[in-house]
Amino acid sequence: MKTWLRERVEGVERIVKIRAEASTRAFFRLQLKNETRVAMVYPGPEPQALARIRRLTDLYLEHGIPVPRIHAVLEDRALVQDDLGNRRLQPVFTRGSIKEKRLWLPRVIDILEKLAGISREETESVLDHDRLHWEMEFFLRHFASRIMEPRAARRLEAELVGLVETIKPDPVFAHRDFHSRNMMVDDGEIYLVDFQDSLRAPRAYDAVSFAWDAYMDLGKLRGEFLDDLENRGVLPAREQVYLTALQRDLKALGTFGFQVHARGNLSYQRYIPRTLRHVKANPMAREMLGDNLDNLTEKTGS
Repeated sequence: MKTWLRERVEGVERIVKIRAEASTRAFFRLQLKNETRVAMVYPGPEPQALARIRRLTDLYLEHGIPVPRIHAVLEDRALVQDDLGNRRLQPVFTRGSIKEKRLWLPRVIDILEKLAGISREETESVLDHDRLHWEMEFFLRHFASRIMEPRAARRLEAELVGLVETIKPDPVFAHRDFHSRNMMVDDGEIYLVDFQDSLRAPRAYDAVSFAWDAYMDLGKLRGEFLDDLENRGVLPAREQVYLTALQRDLKALGTFGFQVHARGNLSYQRYIPRTLRHVKANPMAREMLGDNLDNLTEKTGS
């Protein structure tokens, strides 16, 4: 792959592979004479995927949302983009001070407000009830069924159907994976990455993806975060926020279970306890999951 890139990018002096989690794409840092750039490479030709990323890049930039700019497209297989470095927003909220967190939180809120201003017609993909149900089935198969008895898992399946049906579609444009690991910090700015799956989703989806982020915990700042978004008219009724958050965290557990057990990617194991704590503390969890809330959280030590 490095040879392939050298043959197609003029002036490359050094190429270093960048570690990427849970992706079929490969990422490389290209050292040029006076700057660095990042190449995102698919295993094979993906003209439609690249065209979608290019269109979404333009869309995000048009709405004042910082994302890496594209410098070149290589044979329907790769993009050469801005290099935003290695600093994610995640460490700010896992190790930073309250003062530092409060400095960055309004910037996250600004981005959510700008996302809310994008017409939902800008994407045809929809996270509708059918897809939400599929995500719950995925969670049952790859996470819940591994720690619960079959009878309890069947009861939980019925409760998850009820959970999805209580979430009002009210679709808006959404990033889809709006969490701290998909936010890069560069020169005092937050840049969004991994936005190729942008779609129409329930109104609270992006907000809860950050408020109950599996990769960090906002703690007492969560209330301030939600209040600010509510004051800006970005959120639906608070009950819908909690329901959407519950579904989103269960979906994340399904993903982590799949990565750990099906893919053998044990790095995701460390995110499971925090996500289970999010689920356990959700104000709607007991009502929607009943006694299965205990089956999920107590057997996994959360």
